[in-house]
Amino acid sequence: MKKNVLVVGSGKRVKGGIIPALWCLREGFQIAAVYSRSIKELSLLDHQVNIATINSLNHVDFKNIHLAIIAVTTEEVPAVLKTLSLYDTKHMVLMLDTPVMLLRHIWAWRLLKNFKKALVSEDTIALPPFMLARKLIDEGRIGRLKCIYFFHNGFKYHAVASLKMLAGNSPVKAIIDRKFPDRLRQKKFRFHNGVTALLYEPRNYVKGKFLIEGESGFISDYEHAGTNVCRIGYLVENDIYRGLTLNGTKIAVNALDEKYLTGITDDLFNKSLMNTMKIRGLMNLIASADKEHSPFHYRPADGVCDRLIIRMADKLGYFSRALFPC
Repeated sequence: MKKNVLVVGSGKRVKGGIIPALWCLREGFQIAAVYSRSIKELSLLDHQVNIATINSLNHVDFKNIHLAIIAVTTEEVPAVLKTLSLYDTKHMVLMLDTPVMLLRHIWAWRLLKNFKKALVSEDTIALPPFMLARKLIDEGRIGRLKCIYFFHNGFKYHAVASLKMLAGNSPVKAIIDRKFPDRLRQKKFRFHNGVTALLYEPRNYVKGKFLIEGESGFISDYEHAGTNVCRIGYLVENDIYRGLTLNGTKIAVNALDEKYLTGITDDLFNKSLMNTMKIRGLMNLIASADKEHSPFHYRPADGVCDRLIIRMADKLGYFSRALFPC
């Protein structure tokens, strides 16, 4: 039986990522309704998905909704949670986009208890190249992990989430921020397990690259002169992600990869390599949402804390868990 999904929001995130991900997962999920402030017609993926949004939840059959995905601005999140609290949602899983909610709206945190489980749709922890990199690390292909370099390929709290995943889900111990001319910044992270990371800003997903250094080798998504380099490459057609290569050999696809490859068309609201990789990442998050345990479960507290520590580093030039135990 398919799981029914209530989508809240109808903006860029919904049209560019959430609906395409759900379309690719259509064998197991179906959109019950798209709730928006205004009624509009959505036609996506070569007109394969045609949805009329609703502006009232009164006729939604909540007892048969399994998952609610909220993709609105952080300013709107408390009002949406308050509206949903008027209905029976105790059996539903909730997914919220990062950065979840603002500090001044912390009163709305209690409303998360109205759901079976609250998760964050942080797709950057499931981007295909990062998932492959983590697999290579776990296999010992580069020895003990030492340092992760993000060269303009991560954005603030999203980058924190990705770095933590790659560092073995170790908490951030400290961040030191340095400013340079032309809006350039470097953030040095230290994790509790001793791994370090360097994040170079601002983000530029078109030109951004990453490098992972181990005691006996490297993982990179660009040509690197080091020895024992695991070189990750991208298969791209018409700006759409179509798979990965490792040292020139195509990586075998799994069941979700197959669903993605057969579901994605050239007619996308946001057609780019990064956005289509995010769609593939979202599929992992949605498919595992109701599982008891999953490496793709990212909690609201993590989303809020990651935003706070990166803001502290931006404002003060540093973050220390000893001073701010978030």
